[in-house]
Amino acid sequence: MDQKATASAFIVDAQVSLGRWRSKTPRGTVSQAAYDEDAVTMAARCGLALLDRNPDVTPIGLVAATVSAPLPEPGIAPFLAEVLDIRSAGDRPAPDVLELAGSVSAGVAAVAEAARHVTDGRGPVLVVVSDDRRDNKGRPLGAAAVALLIDSVGDVGRVTPAGSGAELFLDRWQRRDAPGVHAGDRSLDRYSPAKAFAGGLDADRVLLSTASGPQIEGAGFPGCAAPLIGLFRSDASEGRELVVASSAGGISHAVRITVGSRFSDIREQAVDEISGGLRRQRPADPDESTFTPYSSQAMAFRERSQTFRLLAARNTETGEVVFPPPPAASSTGFEPYQLARTGTVVTFARDHVFPFGGPLSMAVVELDGGGRFYGQVADHLEVEIGDRVELVLRRLHEAGDVPNYFWKIQAAPTGAT
Repeated sequence: MDQKATASAFIVDAQVSLGRWRSKTPRGTVSQAAYDEDAVTMAARCGLALLDRNPDVTPIGLVAATVSAPLPEPGIAPFLAEVLDIRSAGDRPAPDVLELAGSVSAGVAAVAEAARHVTDGRGPVLVVVSDDRRDNKGRPLGAAAVALLIDSVGDVGRVTPAGSGAELFLDRWQRRDAPGVHAGDRSLDRYSPAKAFAGGLDADRVLLSTASGPQIEGAGFPGCAAPLIGLFRSDASEGRELVVASSAGGISHAVRITVGSRFSDIREQAVDEISGGLRRQRPADPDESTFTPYSSQAMAFRERSQTFRLLAARNTETGEVVFPPPPAASSTGFEPYQLARTGTVVTFARDHVFPFGGPLSMAVVELDGGGRFYGQVADHLEVEIGDRVELVLRRLHEAGDVPNYFWKIQAAPTGAT
């Protein structure tokens, strides 16, 4: 069913991506981020997968949501605008970019806000919701990202804002000086505004999330992403109407979804993602405390296009692709060239002298479409010559009091060519 309407918003496509690891906890199996994953890298992986699948859709808006940004200021949106190429540039209109935070209900609020943008004629909009959620002792609660493309036409489902509310109710909170989620007095749960908010929604089925659940086996409770994962795991059939509601910290948001013909495709992808992941013992986080690498904000600014968008240079006469690209002063005869993020391993080595977390596997990848990439293999895994791999954004290390990101190598998804 291809749903169309005037001044309406529809989900064109959606993607669910979890942290790389699955860990057993007293609450069940939860998704856990690798040591070099965070809200930025999970959101980037999710958003890129969605945009790769929809090359004919060019978002003019980006709405992000998280309560676990590695840098609370400026958040995750500037990084995503660069990686996903939804940024200001001289040859196109400036995008609408917004980031929501404050409580885990921000994920549903992001979808509602994107729907408003589209009904106002400001679409398509990419929504990216991402969280790496841990308790106040550092134990994993869930790590995941969800991305949605929302526009005036789409067949995953129609989406309409369904209401919001606000009052003070400290069921969960995080402090700047004490990382992790702190829990309130559970005896006060019966006074939570969540049930009253859900009860006031005009719907025969409400998928309600609060500050602590429901838990999703295999995913846990990944913060802002949890209500949307719950939506795409639901058994709703085409034509069914349901409301997705989230209430946490006294802040409540809801959206109404009319299920479309491709909803089941997203459900299948979500279920596969939840059942996947690395399930052996997760390695301990490496100690970076003695590693103090050089960092230059000026260099990072100049090189942001190659760092975050893998922008290379191609010789206009020979077709040779060069990465990193040559400096501007010596770039005569070259044109900008976008590297692919997939390729084949041509050689590899083990690095036993890396300053922390070693030994590491390093590999050279012949990228599809030209160019070679040399970098770390993610997740302490090994590769062989001839393996099909993909490049994924990860955190390299902390330097200059900020996370430094770059691309690492991991096995290509099953079935990729």
